Amino acid sequence: MTENVVTQNLRSFTVQIRPADSEVIVGTGIAVSPDGKVVTCAHVVKSAGVEPRLLNGKELGVYFPQALGGEKKDHRAKVAAFFPEFDDDVVLLQLTDGSAPLGPERMPVLGIAEKSQGNGFRSYGYRRLEAYIAGWAHGTIEGLVEPPPKRKLQGDPLQLESDQINRGMSGSAVLDIDRNLVVGIVSE
Repeated sequence: MTENVVTQNLRSFTVQIRPADSEVIVGTGIAVSPDGKVVTCAHVVKSAGVEPRLLNGKELGVYFPQALGGEKKDHRAKVAAFFPEFDDDVVLLQLTDGSAPLGPERMPVLGIAEKSQGNGFRSYGYRRLEAYIAGWAHGTIEGLVEPPPKRKLQGDPLQLESDQINRGMSGSAVLDIDRNLVVGIVSE
């Protein structure tokens, strides 16, 4: 008997990262909890005008395009956490003006990448392609690789094969479609 598995809807938890009080999209993020936590890349936060390694309360914009009905889509956030002893290109943002306009059923199911080698992946992010502000990417998860010399990372980077990942997709979820788990974010 074949089980019908519904793959996670990447668009439901993917958000736009913007400078504060701007509609310019500088990258992508992933809403990871209903209380307003968002994961993105440190270099995306920097592009939004906030130094990602300073917990100084400076805010940036987070836009939820998939918020339903009359829910507020435009929010503000600040850096809540980063890895101070490491060079990882990842930060955790916290909304400062309320909770995420998404219920728990719309949050991603996260997993580890160690068992994803050779699996297919999908990603969705805010890369501009002519008149379109967002787009899909797909490809193969090649596997974990050694970190670059002189960079201290929490874990080994995940190498992807795809010709659709482009500028603006930094911070996008990497969904292992075989395991139906978000196993990483696009960063370089």
